[in-house]
Amino acid sequence: MTQRWKDRLIWLPAALFTLLYFTLIFNRNIWSDEGFTIQLIQGTPAQITLGTAQDVHPPLYYYYAKLFQAVFGHSLKVQKIAAILPMTATLVLGPTRIRRRFGYSAGLLFSVLLGCLPCSMEFALQVRMYSLALFLVTLCGLCALSAYETGSKKDLVIYAVTGVAAAYTHYFALFAAFLIAFFYLAALLRDLVT
Repeated sequence: MTQRWKDRLIWLPAALFTLLYFTLIFNRNIWSDEGFTIQLIQGTPAQITLGTAQDVHPPLYYYYAKLFQAVFGHSLKVQKIAAILPMTATLVLGPTRIRRRFGYSAGLLFSVLLGCLPCSMEFALQVRMYSLALFLVTLCGLCALSAYETGSKKDLVIYAVTGVAAAYTHYFALFAAFLIAFFYLAALLRDLVT
């Protein structure tokens, strides 16, 4: 296979799964949690903050969804698209960052396997914070690794920003960002000792 075809093939899973996700935005099925999101984002940013203070989830996704609503209108389709975009961004990490760091096969497998996970099709479309949390945690981990290995200030900043953003998106993402920070700090301390 020529390099040109390999360069095209690695983008196929991200494009194909995104297209599949978009075919699912036309149904009107929602879970009660999605209904909570839709109801919450009808309020002002201050009301969203107060609403999340009484809920278990941090507010970042709700602000993100509110921004989409303000720009593109009050529509369930708009909110489903807002949920799909971070999943697409995560799939794009395969042919970009993962390919550069781990090689072609790893980048392709990442996108294929992520898209084929049974829960991906469900959670990529839910009007909830799951796809955004997945993107932020994945990028946080990749940038932490890159910042550690190369000392890149850009990756260090992206690591810090995505780690904090993940923590403000979902409490499980907070735990994942904490683990990434723990291992990053442990690696830095190990280097100081040795």
